Amino acid sequence: MTTHLLGEGVFNWPRMERVSDRYGYVHLQQEWKAMDDPRDVGYVPLARHKGYGQLSASILVTRKSQHIGDIVRGFYPSTPASGETIVLGIGTLDYGTEGNVGLIPQDGRDTDWLDPEALYRCHEQTVQLLFVLCEPRKEHAMPAQSHAWLDALQPGDKVIVSRHLYNPFVGTVTRCTPSQVLVTAPSGQTTRYRRRDGREVGADRPDWLAPYTEEGAADIRLTAMRQTLTSALHKISRTQIDQLTMEECRAVLEVLKAHGLYGAPAVDTTQKGA
Repeated sequence: MTTHLLGEGVFNWPRMERVSDRYGYVHLQQEWKAMDDPRDVGYVPLARHKGYGQLSASILVTRKSQHIGDIVRGFYPSTPASGETIVLGIGTLDYGTEGNVGLIPQDGRDTDWLDPEALYRCHEQTVQLLFVLCEPRKEHAMPAQSHAWLDALQPGDKVIVSRHLYNPFVGTVTRCTPSQVLVTAPSGQTTRYRRRDGREVGADRPDWLAPYTEEGAADIRLTAMRQTLTSALHKISRTQIDQLTMEECRAVLEVLKAHGLYGAPAVDTTQKGA
């Protein structure tokens, strides 16, 4: 995976992103200012990249946000910890006007291109805006012509639950009725889906069921591992690196070298004559 630093500044977004519920584009301001400060502090010029990947914010300086929040939808600012890395979303990188950057989602949805809760956690914090290139996520879409597999589901069967904003997961069927299928997530939460089309019951932006396959499950596990690794790499410190053994350092460097991120082999200073 390749990580690009897009810029460093005070995190914010255009008002219309909230009004429209799109929450798709953000920008970095040159400096923090109070709400009653009439100055135009300007936007940070962002590095230009392209591709599909994950947008995240690494927190450098924290402060209490002045934003009142999205009262209608119940999103409110919260103050993160310095050094925290917050994942904003995944999609195709896109640059808007006036220093804005966003992610266009694969599924074509009109709202919540980025995670609103993550945005409000980053609001007015000084951050590094990071873009991590990755393989486009496989959309575990339902077969277009036949939903017969839904009729055949029984308690104990596994299914793939595809979601609009977040990564898919493998769920377990816990109950079936003539019209609905109840699926329990790894978190323990149970959700109802319609038997006729696999869509979530009673949701404005419904998740949907897809047939379970070993390939799909492996793809879900790999995506989760990559996100965990990305978050861990952003948090690693020099102190932690200094605690690695020679064997651990060599193992990490071999992985980096295999992906073209490291060139010459490390010099073993423990050998005589080094």
